[in-house]
Amino acid sequence: MITGFGILQIGNILLSLSLTPYMMWKLSPMLTLYCIIPMVVVFFIVRYGMKVMVKNTHARMDTLQKLSGKIISFLSGNSVIKSYNIYAHAEKKVETENISYYEASLKIAWIRSFVIPLLANLGQILKIIIFFVGGMYVINGKFTIGELTEYIAYAALLAHPIMGLGWVLTIFQQGMVGISSIQTIMDRKGTDDDRKALPANQKGELFKEGIRVENLNYTYHNGDKPVLKDISFSVKPGQIVGITGKVGSGKTTLIQCLNGYLRPGAGQIFYGDIDADSIRSEDIRSVVNTVSQEVFLFSDSIENNIGLTSDETIDEKRFDDVIYKSAFADELLRFPKKGKTMVGEKGIMLSGGQKQRISLARALYTQGELLILDDVFSAVDTDTERFLIKQIVENHAVKSLVVISNRISVLEKTDFTIVLEDGKMAAKGNHEELLKYSDFYRNIAKLQQEGETKKERQL
Repeated sequence: MITGFGILQIGNILLSLSLTPYMMWKLSPMLTLYCIIPMVVVFFIVRYGMKVMVKNTHARMDTLQKLSGKIISFLSGNSVIKSYNIYAHAEKKVETENISYYEASLKIAWIRSFVIPLLANLGQILKIIIFFVGGMYVINGKFTIGELTEYIAYAALLAHPIMGLGWVLTIFQQGMVGISSIQTIMDRKGTDDDRKALPANQKGELFKEGIRVENLNYTYHNGDKPVLKDISFSVKPGQIVGITGKVGSGKTTLIQCLNGYLRPGAGQIFYGDIDADSIRSEDIRSVVNTVSQEVFLFSDSIENNIGLTSDETIDEKRFDDVIYKSAFADELLRFPKKGKTMVGEKGIMLSGGQKQRISLARALYTQGELLILDDVFSAVDTDTERFLIKQIVENHAVKSLVVISNRISVLEKTDFTIVLEDGKMAAKGNHEELLKYSDFYRNIAKLQQEGETKKERQL
């Protein structure tokens, strides 16, 4: 608006204000002063009104963002609302934001209903003054009818640029707010701005010696105590490592430090001899793939969601292979359009287990050195779990694997498993060692064994 309408109007206004007032002053300085007074008054009133309107426009924008955010969050979490029967709570929250938006809109409408007529009738106000004062001049012989007509024509030319000046000032004010917002984003430093990209040969060998964690401590920016405390271990190429523990013990935080989502600081995580704190996120992603608990699918086809990390066209053979390994082949056949099926916004057309397996297929499609699975087996049934364990763990679908799980059927296949308790590494070892030395591991193993025995008896 500034570079288009704003600059165009500035040219019009400057041209009009430079010539028209001069011609009016030349005809009658006193009558020109009479005309300037109401224009100045109207201009300042409009200017103040525009300032208030801009302020309320920003308030309405903020309210609309909150309203949109509430609606999107309630639509996304509609299963939680149903489960806990909190319809009234959701409706009340939306209604509160909706009323705020309505009130902000009313304030803007009220100011507009006062300012716009004032601007629109400025020309009429000038005509009244000119007819009254100029008419007296004609009666007294100071003006001729022709000069009065000429003056009225000049006044009509002057009214429009004065009206436009109020709008231009408002446009510039709004535009400067927009520019400052953009500049804030553009000036903000990215997490990798101070890190240099690794050379191609060094990038290719980043995981050659695996990952080494030394006395890892991590505290969230809004936390008052460490979530992870003095954790040390190594993941060698070809190893399968398990991570288990109670809810809130720091499992997800640990793997997000490994894959570079979180940055714990220098001297704590190493890829070979290279400090992870100095490596760009893009370079870490080239060797580490993560399937998280919260799966995100784009509003696109299944095929494009799986192959989105590849710059090349979809390889049908490779696509079919990862679909099979992720236990999604049978379900894909049920879709009329197969891989071309649209999944909807955030995968709304699919179940939780289906979304999880598509996300797993995406990670398998992108060949990386290390695959991290954050409790992906929790959203699938027992038979699917066994199939996934066989394809991914036993058949080594990936070179190295770190898996978060509380299922013993998964953890007993690992080279070693880390047990976390309150952010600390309470135990580390293989299946047999943890059964001896870890109370938590022994208890969940016993509970799951009893559950399987009970199920077999029922069958």
